[in-house]
Amino acid sequence: MPMTKAHELLDEGDRGVRSAARLLRDEKGSRGAGSLPKSGSRRASSLLKEESTRPGSDQQLPEGARIRKMGKRDAARLSRKLRSSAAAVAALAPEGGGEASSSGDDAAVRAAGASASMLEKVRARRALRKGKALSAGGRTAGANRRNPAASARSAGEAKAPAAASKKMAEKLERERRHAVVRAAARRKSAAVRAVDAVQAKLSATRAAAAAKTGAAVVAGAGTSPTVGIPLALVVIALAVTVAVGAVIGEASRPKDGPLEGFPPYITASMVRAALQCQEDYGHPAGCTIAQIIAESGMGESMSQLATRDHNLFGMKWSVAYEGEPEVAGHASWGTGEEYEPGNVTQVTAEFIVFKSDEACITFRSRVFLQGSRYAGNALIQQAIAEHSSDRMAEGLKDAGWATDSAYVEKLKRIMDEWGLRALDTMTVEEWEQQIASGGKGQDYDSATDAQKRIADQARIEAFAGDGWCAKWVCNVFDHAGVAAPRLPRASDYMKFCHARLDASAVKVGMIVVTPSSSTAPGIGHIGIYVGGGIIRSNEVGGVIDRTIDDWLSVYAVAPSYVGWMSGVDLSAS
Repeated sequence: MPMTKAHELLDEGDRGVRSAARLLRDEKGSRGAGSLPKSGSRRASSLLKEESTRPGSDQQLPEGARIRKMGKRDAARLSRKLRSSAAAVAALAPEGGGEASSSGDDAAVRAAGASASMLEKVRARRALRKGKALSAGGRTAGANRRNPAASARSAGEAKAPAAASKKMAEKLERERRHAVVRAAARRKSAAVRAVDAVQAKLSATRAAAAAKTGAAVVAGAGTSPTVGIPLALVVIALAVTVAVGAVIGEASRPKDGPLEGFPPYITASMVRAALQCQEDYGHPAGCTIAQIIAESGMGESMSQLATRDHNLFGMKWSVAYEGEPEVAGHASWGTGEEYEPGNVTQVTAEFIVFKSDEACITFRSRVFLQGSRYAGNALIQQAIAEHSSDRMAEGLKDAGWATDSAYVEKLKRIMDEWGLRALDTMTVEEWEQQIASGGKGQDYDSATDAQKRIADQARIEAFAGDGWCAKWVCNVFDHAGVAAPRLPRASDYMKFCHARLDASAVKVGMIVVTPSSSTAPGIGHIGIYVGGGIIRSNEVGGVIDRTIDDWLSVYAVAPSYVGWMSGVDLSAS
């Protein structure tokens, strides 16, 4: 029996050796992986629970320290158990007798001792490493639990680089845009200075050449022997002057958009096209714009037929218009027709689709009004000859343009409201100059000699006395050599004024009349536009100059109108 007990202990020692070998392999594997096995974590957690529930445990120690301490205790218990097994084997050795028994007992003792030593070392190392890892994790988790704000800052700091990168990109983009603007401004300034310098040099060159050779230019080997300036420089200077002049002219050209003194949907391109058709075909521009307002205007905007299909006049489709350069096609729209006076019938009709608003205005004069019923109408012919929008409105109705019985009155009312008749005697160039003048009306330098005589006399005409504004105006015209009827009241001159006072309508030498004022109800006041945005008139205490805006502010009781004295257009003289 003693030998049986010894063999059992030897077998247990062998199993211990194998267990120690396995633990050693696990130790090496976990060390290479750099992390603890999940079983080790669970073991450490169970040890922690056992330790926390045992009376007299170290509750005040940190969590990781407690785990390390319990790992050491676990290793110590295992070591004591193996050493007790080895001692039991040693105690049984004398009972076996013989050499074989003694050698077997010695082997058992050595195996048990080796097992105890290996297991003690491996278990101790694993328990200690588990304790350290959990201790580090415990410190981090504990810190986050004790200071949530720190945890939030850690999360926020992860997002901080992305936010900083976005802000830096936005800052760089702003700096890039500012740099582009500054560079453009520098280029523009440099170009203007270069042009000024070239123009000054050209002026000096022309003066010197004229003084020496009668302004003759001698062609030679790339230079002018008279003035000693290379012809190449002159050619380049002229090219730069032309190019910059084109740029400046384009910049002064009215921008396409809403215009002051017109409904918000009437654009500069519309007015320009109407004036161009007036020059090319004779159709008064005032009536053209009035038709757009009457046919397409809807409060602050235009109808869908106008905005979508660019059909500003409600012109209906015909197969004859197929292929015209201004036409894009046709579309069906509902419309109201007054076939009997006062009785409007809703019908569906085909309307022309145009490529643009300007194309529509051009098509109206180039094609539509060239039809025999319009071109042969006597009233339309008279309107073209007299530059009269009123006659044009009457002729359109007479030729059958509209079925609306009040069409003529509607057009004339629109002309009165917006002062559109002033466009009837205006060229495209004059209109663009007035718009470019910034709301000052026609400039004195662009006026005719007849206009300038009136403006010059108005600047030197003597004061006629308080309350004699109409007398003073008549004196100006008489002394300038232009006949003017002497009417008793300023408001009587309204019969010559059909356009509302506006910078786009007033010209040098025109009379400006308000039919009533706060100081002279029902009598009104009259003055003369002398150019540069100034209206000059005889007021209480002397002759006063007022800007257009100042005049409209002072004489705001009633609308002011402009026109030519006795209907004589001095701008055509």
